[in-house]
Amino acid sequence: MNDKTPTPLEGSINIKVVIKGHLDNWLQNHFAGLIINHELEGNSVLSGNLPDLAAFYGLILKLRDSGVDLLSLEASKLTEEDR
Repeated sequence: MNDKTPTPLEGSINIKVVIKGHLDNWLQNHFAGLIINHELEGNSVLSGNLPDLAAFYGLILKLRDSGVDLLSLEASKLTEEDR
């Protein structure tokens, strides 16, 4: 793992969100420790680990308030084996 990726905690949630268009890199701070990657097809992928379900719902609200077009949203709860 690199220094920007937090160590996943048991019970945390791994997320991957595909967003239409390229997000500006300054939004990296707005999405609290999540990584923004730009795909060649013109989409952005927001990924990383969130500490709990409340943070996941908070992210969904931020995305809604940002007015971005969601193409897909994946979330999975991390277990001890994922650490």
